[in-house]
Amino acid sequence: MNEEKSNVENKKNEDIQEEQNTEHTENSENQEDQNETKQEVEEKQESKESEEDIRGSEEDLKSRLKETEEKMEEVITENEKLNDKFTRLAAEFKNYKKRTRKEEQERLKYEGKNILKELLPVFDDIDRAVEHQENSAKKDSEESSKQDSDNGGLQMIHKKLHNVLNNLEVEKYDSVGEEFDPDLHHAIMTKESEEHDSDIVLEEIEKGYMYKDKVLRYARVIVSK
Repeated sequence: MNEEKSNVENKKNEDIQEEQNTEHTENSENQEDQNETKQEVEEKQESKESEEDIRGSEEDLKSRLKETEEKMEEVITENEKLNDKFTRLAAEFKNYKKRTRKEEQERLKYEGKNILKELLPVFDDIDRAVEHQENSAKKDSEESSKQDSDNGGLQMIHKKLHNVLNNLEVEKYDSVGEEFDPDLHHAIMTKESEEHDSDIVLEEIEKGYMYKDKVLRYARVIVSK
């Protein structure tokens, strides 16, 4: 009887042990399942985070690309403005050089104009003196001989002065009988004339002079009306 009791207890212990082993096995399997599930969840989470990172990187890349394109457009626009400004400045500087060169050539070409203009009254006086001597009557042979000598000296001076003027490209121009030209003549008065049409120069009070291709002094004239 004791043996039977012992067998029963052994059997009971075996059943308990088997049950515990089964439970342990199930727990192990459950733990493995849980571990696998956890790993799958972690992998999915990592995959999701990776996808989000990729999307974030793509969006960030697109945003940076857009900013770069906008900056490039700004740089291109600014470059075009600078090119236009440079082109205008270059054209203005070129025109300035042309203008200053022309002004300098003009200045050199007509250098001495003011001095020559101041000397014209002296030339007028000499012209009048020569004209007066040529038209004066001879009183007697002795006086005539002396006068001829004086006339010769004055005429020589007169000729030399006009040669100097010609060499300097200063020339008289005739006005009597010509049509009045405001670019050449200065009318000091008008006079009735049956022999001439209106605006014709009748008399020349003061000779006009040209210096190269410009008027040095306007002729002072009387014009018909």
